[in-house]
Amino acid sequence: MRYNRKYRFNLVFFVVFFCMMLSLNKYANALPIVNLYKSGADNTGKKDISALFQNLIDKLYESGGGSIFIPAGTYRIGYTIFVPSHIKIYGEYKKTIIKANISVSEGRCAFLVGDSHEVNYNVVKRMQKANTKGWPANPDYADIKMLEGLNLLSTDKRIKTRNSSIQNLLIMFDYTPCKSNWGGYGIQFSNAANCYAKNIWTMNACQAIGIGSDTPPSSPACVNVSCYNIHVIIPDMVHTYYAIGFISNSNNCSINNADSYHSCSPDSPDGSLVGMNFSKNCSIKNIKGVVGRSKTSEGILLNNSYGCLVENIEISNAIKGISVSFTDYDQLIKFNSLTNIINNVKIKDSENGICLLSKYTSFNNINLTNCKFALTYNINATNNTFSGFANYLGSLKDSDKKWIIEHNTIKN
Repeated sequence: MRYNRKYRFNLVFFVVFFCMMLSLNKYANALPIVNLYKSGADNTGKKDISALFQNLIDKLYESGGGSIFIPAGTYRIGYTIFVPSHIKIYGEYKKTIIKANISVSEGRCAFLVGDSHEVNYNVVKRMQKANTKGWPANPDYADIKMLEGLNLLSTDKRIKTRNSSIQNLLIMFDYTPCKSNWGGYGIQFSNAANCYAKNIWTMNACQAIGIGSDTPPSSPACVNVSCYNIHVIIPDMVHTYYAIGFISNSNNCSINNADSYHSCSPDSPDGSLVGMNFSKNCSIKNIKGVVGRSKTSEGILLNNSYGCLVENIEISNAIKGISVSFTDYDQLIKFNSLTNIINNVKIKDSENGICLLSKYTSFNNINLTNCKFALTYNINATNNTFSGFANYLGSLKDSDKKWIIEHNTIKN
């Protein structure tokens, strides 16, 4: 029987591909799965299991990676848990409760994927050993500099954690034994690449998710980090930053399918839902939330962000539903071809629908209900595009309407 060359090539390719998949699957199955409870962790919330938890993670990392399964129960941690490369941590959804006794005075983070100057692995380990508490900063550790995260590659040698994930957990902050009564972060990604978090619930967190940071001059950065199915049951009622999450000094990162229906406290010095600063090609999608009239009270903030997508947003009870701004004019001009796109937004019962203090943003299908002002702006609001927004221009003063029409593009 005679085979044609194309058939023979396809057959050989299939055999090689099949063998590769078997090899990869065999390797994946070979990675160990450790049960945190069966390894000796208290699941009643009475004992601090931080040291045991971290030691299990470190041993898995040293052996090439693996998974830690956390069965239903309450697990108390008093120190940040650091997640290195090739580690998967997963629980039984809201049945697995991580009770974090960590405030702004003890390093904020319940979990830190990576490592950083501000919250440092070596410093936390020393504190655990000495049974002391405090801010775990390491002045000798250098993060990726501000703005360098905009073009960060996953192959960069400064990346500390790759290919790790946290999923199916409820992270609850209890500040009773802490020095401060606020300030916890659920999961912080610092100098991380190709990582994700999903199916995360938080209670009393100042911020559920952090991806990178914006503390100059040395600031953690991330690339290809995704967080989805993030649910804020109740934010930190003393002081909320971004209840759902914040992306900064990073690129190709996302927060998708998240909600926060409990208003931030009106006394909170900050208090918004989701924000970006110095981000490129990132996305915020499928967000639903009630903001509350805190001091900042923004549904979605884009600051110094380029080529980013904000889509399918439902916001209520905010001072600013969508806020777009910049502080670094040089970067704004440098990336002027990278238009931010804001699609399919519903804002209701708010002071301002859109607060526009920037350029190069495309607004499409904006629906405003019971907003005192459809649009507030300053003289930076030029070179933007509005589609399907003409009806709301009628609510502006004639002088404001003239300015927007002359300096921007109005479609439909």
